[in-house]
Amino acid sequence: MAKLIVQTPEGVEIRQELAGAGSRAAAAVVDGLIFLVVAVSVGLVLALVASFGGTGLEGFLLGLYLGGITLVGMAYPFLWHVLRNGQTPGKKLVGVRVTSADGSPASTVQHLLRSLILIVDVLPVPVPLGLLLAAITPRHTRLGDLAAGTLVLRVTDAEAVSEPWASERWSTLEGKHLEFDARASSTLDPRDLAFLRDVVTRRDIDAEARNALLDSVAEVYCRKLGVVRPPSLVKSAALVRELYLYAREHAPRGN
Repeated sequence: MAKLIVQTPEGVEIRQELAGAGSRAAAAVVDGLIFLVVAVSVGLVLALVASFGGTGLEGFLLGLYLGGITLVGMAYPFLWHVLRNGQTPGKKLVGVRVTSADGSPASTVQHLLRSLILIVDVLPVPVPLGLLLAAITPRHTRLGDLAAGTLVLRVTDAEAVSEPWASERWSTLEGKHLEFDARASSTLDPRDLAFLRDVVTRRDIDAEARNALLDSVAEVYCRKLGVVRPPSLVKSAALVRELYLYAREHAPRGN
């Protein structure tokens, strides 16, 4: 099974499984059925309206329908991907997600490029071009992915867990160990939040490696945010938890 291997600044390899042509096709079928229901419903409504008008109205409504369906076909994946963190209903069902080529959240511009090129990827030659490319390319990428610099990854167990400390906020946290100044949040971006979330939810490494990772992450992010790391008696796990809560509250969201 093809994998994306990312070397973090902390020297840790994060491996994520690439979605193959089969899972991508299954997601496309689900999304296609949803789109078909919408297209048929709108078509029936317009046909009913046209039945009360003349030939001129029928031609206008047909042109409006064809143009509108084309736009909706491109807007459907774009809006879902932007609003639902890289997942359409079909992708959610089969457990895959669109990300940037390095595994970080894809930007709005990347999702837009993917959607604009979708009209080429669905060309039958004799099967949809996008599906053919997803089957034969090493990273299972279609033209839209190549243009936008994106991949489709399987949702990992770490992503599937519930949001850690969902009811807690750094600003109301008792017994803080770290003191951030007003400029600290300006050094954060959405990738920092995604990385810290991956660290605190990761359970697929042994205890020794996890402790080493937490030590390294605490050191790197205290330095990045310009805060003094407390004495060694404060466990790295507690510091990384606090760093994550701070990032969740102050890091900008993806573009």
